[in-house]
Amino acid sequence: MTTTGRFSRIAARVLARELAQGDERPSADERARAIAALEDALRARARRRTRNRWVGALAAAAAMLFVAGAGYVWMTDRGSTREVAVAPAGQVVVLAEATGTPAPAGR
Repeated sequence: MTTTGRFSRIAARVLARELAQGDERPSADERARAIAALEDALRARARRRTRNRWVGALAAAAAMLFVAGAGYVWMTDRGSTREVAVAPAGQVVVLAEATGTPAPAGR
């Protein structure tokens, strides 16, 4: 994206305003201040763009990590019991409830 058109319009408005006030040319000091102000504006814009790129990249990385973590949780089937005990008939050992929490004592 170029800034030529935007700054050309700004310069044209400033020039038109100055010409309407009189035929005086800007002094070297005024010209230097105007150029410095434009340079500051360009640097500030570049800083904003850099910051926005970093923020966007970090947001994308966070979203990817969130999706990967949610996918891991979903794919690992965390709600089922993981161990099966084989016991003789009449002796059943409950290792965990279906919710993944430990079974209460005495069961």
